Amino acid sequence: MAGANAFCCALLLLVSLFFGLIHWLGFGGAGRFLWEAWLVVTAYAFALFNAGYRERFLGLHFLFLVCFGIFLLSRIFLYLLADDVPFWFVSNYQNYVLAPDEIISILFKLVLSLAGVEFGYFLFGSRRKVDFSQTHFSNLSSDRMVGQFGLLIMLLCFPFAVAKRLTQMQYVRENGYVSLYTTMSSIEFPWYFSGVGAFFSIGFVVFLFSRPRGLLLGLGLALYLVYSGATSSLGSRNQLFLSLIICALIVKNLYASWFRKIPRLVGLGAVVFGFAFLLCVAQFAESMRDRKSISTEPAAMVRNFFYSQGTSIEVLAGLERFGSQLPGKTLPFAFDSLDFVSLSGTQSVQVIEERSALGHQLSYHLNPEKYLSGGNLGTSFVAELADLGILALFAGSVAIGYLLAFFSVEGRLSALQIGMFPVFARWLLISPRGSFLPSYVDLLQVLVALSLLSFILLFRYSCASRWK
Repeated sequence: MAGANAFCCALLLLVSLFFGLIHWLGFGGAGRFLWEAWLVVTAYAFALFNAGYRERFLGLHFLFLVCFGIFLLSRIFLYLLADDVPFWFVSNYQNYVLAPDEIISILFKLVLSLAGVEFGYFLFGSRRKVDFSQTHFSNLSSDRMVGQFGLLIMLLCFPFAVAKRLTQMQYVRENGYVSLYTTMSSIEFPWYFSGVGAFFSIGFVVFLFSRPRGLLLGLGLALYLVYSGATSSLGSRNQLFLSLIICALIVKNLYASWFRKIPRLVGLGAVVFGFAFLLCVAQFAESMRDRKSISTEPAAMVRNFFYSQGTSIEVLAGLERFGSQLPGKTLPFAFDSLDFVSLSGTQSVQVIEERSALGHQLSYHLNPEKYLSGGNLGTSFVAELADLGILALFAGSVAIGYLLAFFSVEGRLSALQIGMFPVFARWLLISPRGSFLPSYVDLLQVLVALSLLSFILLFRYSCASRWK
């Protein structure tokens, strides 16, 4: 597989170099861009198959590439399948057509980002061979006290967290999906509902620090999935499916020896079934969210899914066309998620003035009325890094590839890696449709969980020393 990995990196780097040259030399003339699109898709397909074959089609690296394709390349896929709308026609928030040089620039950035991810993964792939069982955290694997303490936090927070989500779901159903981003904060809850979702997530991280197995693992994952299902009932189509992926990857890491016996065709079948499930859930969530009927014809469902999920290419297009016209920002777009001073979940003119969020700034610039009524294009790590320059785009993508390798040590993840896995895996998988950096809230949850772990270990060791 080493030869295939090297060839994959070389292919992507050559394709990105090719697009970079024709963009900088100004050779991107008018046309239908068929062969350019096929070149991008072919390079992506090789990287996807290479990762899938190595990870038996169920691994963090492979699933990241799947998300990359769904969120950033879907419109290109549809165009190559004789779709009637070329991917350079943008019509979501404002109607405009990309110029040829802008199209080549976007394709160059997509391939360069993909090349950086693959280069980072294979460059640091040797980390996958590190045996973490020899670390001083290995004793957590048999520490039931840590797992039971985390599960206790989850059980205490679970009814309040789910009840809060169901109350919010009822509010969204009565006031429309856009109320999730406009007037949701007006709902008043008793004080004991404050932060229950965050503490539930902290409990889940502490629970995983013990590398639980058997019925205990099943109970913890079931609570996590039910809470994620309640969260997805608000209209977020990605929450439940991401949680299912994370749970599957956790089980695969904890039972790696058993998963290695599964034939690759079975893994591929599971991915195809999962995609079909995702498609149905996404269409159902969209119909519930937007209160409209959808076609049940398979071809129409597939087209609608890819077109609606492929919005992130419009973020790249908007940045390419209007990037110089966006208002001044206090922080680079890539670091907005760490701004804990002005970070807000609502959409208003005040948010535009205070935050440096690409999705907010671009959506407001393109269509202020639609933005203030709850619409948002979202963001993408590719666009945020591209705003900092080509070198930053490649370096940031390499960093993402390194993290994918770091959390892909199947069967040998340390207790700390398993505990942090849900937070970082969710961020990595959604990064093609989300920010380059994880939210400061997620990082705080990990820090609080680590603090609780340290407290448990110190308490246990102090008790043990007293009884000696």
